Parts: sequence; structure tokens; C-alpha cells
Amino acid sequence: MNAFARLDRVMPPSPERVVFYGSSTIRLWTTLAYDFPEVQVSNRGFGGAMIRDVAANAVVAIGSPAPRTVIMYAGGNDLSSLRPVDQVESNLRLFVDTVLGMDEHIQIGLMTVIPHRRFWPVEQQIAEYNARMRQTAEEHPRVGLIDTAGPMLKLGAPPPADLFIHDEVHLSQAGYDILIRQCRRYLSLPS
Repeated sequence: MNAFARLDRVMPPSPERVVFYGSSTIRLWTTLAYDFPEVQVSNRGFGGAMIRDVAANAVVAIGSPAPRTVIMYAGGNDLSSLRPVDQVESNLRLFVDTVLGMDEHIQIGLMTVIPHRRFWPVEQQIAEYNARMRQTAEEHPRVGLIDTAGPMLKLGAPPPADLFIHDEVHLSQAGYDILIRQCRRYLSLPS
């Protein structure tokens, strides 16, 4: 988190930026600027992030001034560690409340948790969490849902191996292509 704060001091961020924030799915997304050339983007991902970490560190990691939009991906590490869905949802709601409190205009896009091949044994918990995430988004006019799980599940259950790298958790370019398409749709950018 200190690295993010130092970076913001050296290169003050624009309030018009879109911050991608969350776990290693974000951290490893190295092509954000290429994938979203129409907007200024910041990658604020950190490996192994649990949703409670994402919520607790949101203000520092996202930075100041508050961006126009935060796109968040987290929760999979919690669920694969057998954290109860109620607890993961509670931390999600804390994240949403914290970020909405940063600025009266900020928007949040919540990416659904991907049913990674290695996480397939907890697929039912992932599905329940994603349903609760959808409900959270519906309760807040400045929060939207970015369905990344649905398009992957349409390709197979569990999703095809080519969407992931060898560890069956982290995405291949084919997996990121789905995220890019869904996030561009959420941001109202042409596909």
C-alpha cells in the first residue's frame, strides 16, 4: 500500500481515471493501458488479496483524488480458503461503503468471481457470493455488476483450460479477453 501512496506523490493521479483494484487477477493484468486506451487507468492489484484486505486498504490503495470509477475484483481467495459466504459478503459491503464514502460521484464496478478451475470444488459458494454481489450492486445506484463468471461458464463447467495459465487460477490472454470485453461494456466503451 505504501508503494501506491508513493506512486501517487510522484505522479499525482487524475480524478478522471479508472482504478482497477483487487487481487492477483488485477495485479497480473499488465495490458490495462492497451486494453482501455480511451481512459487513464491505474492498476492497484496485489497478490493473495482477501476481500477484507481490499476493504481495509481501499482509501490508501485507490488514492486521492478519488477516481471517477473503481473496478474491483476480489473474493475468490477468501472462498477458496473456505471463508463463509456471509463473511465474504460482509467485507464486500464494507468495501462498497468505504469507496462510496470517498466521493459523492464515484462509481464502482464489481467483477463477479471467476470459477477458476482449481477453485471448482467451491463453485457453489462462488455462485452464492456472485448472487449476493449482484444484490449489493442493485441496492446502490452508483454500483454496477460486471459479469465475468457468466461468459466463462457458458463455455463449459468448469470453464475451459485455455482460459487459464498452468496453475488453473490465473488467467491466460483468452481469459483476460473476456474481462476486457465485460469491463469495456460496463465503461460504455466500444468493443
